Amino acid sequence: MIVGTLGGAVLSIIYALVNYYNPFIYFTVIATGIFGAGCGGCAVMGLSLGKVRGRLTNAFAGFIIGFASLYLAWVWYLFLAARTAFGQGLFFFDTTAMFSFMQLIAANGMWEIGGATPTGGILYTIWVIEAFIVLIPAILIAFSADTPFREPCNQWSEEMDCSVTFRVPEEIDQLRQSLEDENYSPLFENALMSPEDVCLHAKIHRCPKCDGSTWLELEQVSTWLNDKGEAQSSKNTVIKHLAISRQYADALLTLMPDSTNISSDESSVMDDDLGEETFQDEELG
Repeated sequence: MIVGTLGGAVLSIIYALVNYYNPFIYFTVIATGIFGAGCGGCAVMGLSLGKVRGRLTNAFAGFIIGFASLYLAWVWYLFLAARTAFGQGLFFFDTTAMFSFMQLIAANGMWEIGGATPTGGILYTIWVIEAFIVLIPAILIAFSADTPFREPCNQWSEEMDCSVTFRVPEEIDQLRQSLEDENYSPLFENALMSPEDVCLHAKIHRCPKCDGSTWLELEQVSTWLNDKGEAQSSKNTVIKHLAISRQYADALLTLMPDSTNISSDESSVMDDDLGEETFQDEELG
């Protein structure tokens, strides 16, 4: 919480300066979303250092850090507003004094949009929407932090990308079931020499201290060109942190584009060889 709040405090200063001096409302809206995402990132950093694995706890931490950062952003924003209005900057840390000054701003307005100056209920509504734009990304980003953790070693896993991609099978559910049944032949047999517009990307998560825990993550990635000729992509998770043996993980990591022509017989032999070793699933915590 200390690390996340310190990071959010730094972001709050930057956000307050942008919010106060920037004349373009659309840029301010984007900056608000970036501020919320940054608060979530600061929360994830602190949670990672604290080795917190509970996702609901992560979401709560994201909310607290986002709320504290938004509060500090208001402190700095009102400091700048007071300096303009009274010729001297004032820090409003007390919530009663802060709300009183906010009511004064709401009664008179402070900025224009489309030639109109929002006041009263309209301005209060804008402030509430702003709070949601900050808090929701902070909560969701913190909640989505679910890197596998190796309990005996007290270590987060390290993420490694496979060098090759894999063809998307017609029955993706069958592939998922095969992998859950520790049959990896359908995956190896569909390795590609080069990425296609729609293909599977594999990632390996493994403990940096031991060979005890390894996880597989598969994403279906689709790429295309939009009307402007710009590359676009979308991702869909097929397998999320499936526990696999280190031997299969190493085989996937060492698989290179020039060695992807694995026949069914060779794949079966590989399965037989690697399948001799037993593997115990571990609780991720």
